[in-house]
Amino acid sequence: LPLDQKRNPETMSSSAEAAKMAKWQRIVFFITFVNYAMSHFSRKCYTNVKTDLVKAGVDKMVLSQMDTAFMLTYAIGSFISGRLGDMFPQNVVIGVGLVGSTLCLGMIQVFEASGVINHNYPMGFFLFVFAQFVHGFFQSTGGPVNTSVMGAWYPKNGRGLVFGLWTCHQYIGDILAALSTAFIIHRGWPWQWALLVPGVLNGIWGIVNLFFLPNRPSDVGIETEEEKQQSLVTSGAPAKQGTIGFMQALMIPNVLGYAIAFGFFKFVNYAMFFWLPFFSLHPLRPAIRERYFLALFGWHDAWRRYCRLRLRSV
Repeated sequence: LPLDQKRNPETMSSSAEAAKMAKWQRIVFFITFVNYAMSHFSRKCYTNVKTDLVKAGVDKMVLSQMDTAFMLTYAIGSFISGRLGDMFPQNVVIGVGLVGSTLCLGMIQVFEASGVINHNYPMGFFLFVFAQFVHGFFQSTGGPVNTSVMGAWYPKNGRGLVFGLWTCHQYIGDILAALSTAFIIHRGWPWQWALLVPGVLNGIWGIVNLFFLPNRPSDVGIETEEEKQQSLVTSGAPAKQGTIGFMQALMIPNVLGYAIAFGFFKFVNYAMFFWLPFFSLHPLRPAIRERYFLALFGWHDAWRRYCRLRLRSV
């Protein structure tokens, strides 16, 4: 900077604030990245020990209902968590979700250790399904709330590259889960540790969120350009930030189409996510395998072609 600009207090103040903003952006990026990675870490570790759960007496019917319960509450909970993120401090919502995942993984281990599925099958069926039913609600806090925090810290210009890097979190979590489970099994340690490790780490990282994750720049004394413009418009009066309802969100152009497209993507993703490790060790009969993959990829391909036709007509 020129000498006169270096001596200018306003220039020095803006430079210091920009450096402070960049520092906190890196911190928020790292914490929220690990948040989502932790969520997938705990989900994937569970799918990797399904064969061990079967050996412990948790049959395939129980496992399938556990997955159904999880995905049902995960889908419903995504709407609820988004609203909770608007109403309450977002770091608290995220922290509760991670600590809740710890409790649910702990419940699965306690139920397996008690042998309840072998002594009282109906009760064991209910308990195992209930654990994943509740787990889905806790896990649903990851997507909408972490994304909201990131959106508050990064401006719209250049956000695509940042979010492109940030969304690698789920794949990192899946990879770590596979490596962690393989390491535990290879070392000859109890397979239950594959659930214990992500459970403990989720709980610890949930506490980190409660104390170290700022929800927005103003929480650490940084005023963004958007906030400055709002202050000028309102002549110093605090601007009230309202939230929109579900129907208002659906009326935003392309929201519904993207939601349906993403739903089909998740349909394929989670069908393989939950059951491919199990099927690799328990091959299906050819006729069943053919029906499974036709059902799995048929709807996805049909929707992909529909989206392509819609794009051509725009």
